Amino acid sequence: MAAEFLVECPECGETRALKVKPRGRTCKPCANRRNGHLNALKERPAAVERFHSFYEITDSGCWTWTGAITYRGYGVFHYEGRWSLAHRVSHVLFVGPIPPRLQIDHLCRNTACVNPQHLEAVTAKENTRRARAAKAQARNDRPEEH
Repeated sequence: MAAEFLVECPECGETRALKVKPRGRTCKPCANRRNGHLNALKERPAAVERFHSFYEITDSGCWTWTGAITYRGYGVFHYEGRWSLAHRVSHVLFVGPIPPRLQIDHLCRNTACVNPQHLEAVTAKENTRRARAAKAQARNDRPEEH
């Protein structure tokens, strides 16, 4: 059986039993939390500048994503060490954090749009209701075929 090291984290005070000698002074969750926060602060200005290079502004006011997109038409952007949906990153960078259990709805119904003025944080139920209403409206707006 491998030796165990009892280590108390100076940040959270939790004592952990480790099978290998610890490399740092803090526990891994505290170190990840601290390092992630510092990396986000360093990356933010560069991320905003990079983000602005990946869209074009259309006549409708949409910021149409010109970078990589998913098969459903949503933009993707590398942010804070991982690939994220571009409209969610836009909301985080220009509006603020997305509240827990909320989704980002495109008010313009354009999945490639990343304009923060066209995005709103809503519940999944509201997002679905709006999408169905827009789809029904589009069906009603089509000219009848004979």
